[in-house]
Amino acid sequence: AEEKKTIRGVKQMKAKERITLMVCTSAVGEKVPLAIVGKSKRPQCWDLCDNKTPMPYTSQANAWFDKKVALWWVQDVFYAWYKQRYGELPCVLILDYCPAHEGLEKVSPRPVIVTFL
Repeated sequence: AEEKKTIRGVKQMKAKERITLMVCTSAVGEKVPLAIVGKSKRPQCWDLCDNKTPMPYTSQANAWFDKKVALWWVQDVFYAWYKQRYGELPCVLILDYCPAHEGLEKVSPRPVIVTFL
């Protein structure tokens, strides 16, 4: 019985530290900056980076990609990157269809056309 407790990894399964990483690339292989969703408003690990986040970061209670976070990513991360590279040329952003992405086609910046798989 004692051996079974050490094999099951119960303590590790109870740990709730998690992050969500948003990865995106263009059709020609250009990488959009990674974006992270975590639980903490200000992670301690970034104290080592002079309190500057090394990549776009936002917090959410469960570190999930919900509607608010999806809108933040489209407007503040993706569109900022796209506008810097291509200006106001139109582009198509293809996303999988999940509840967090609903409505993004109505509120995305003007040159970004959101479509779903």
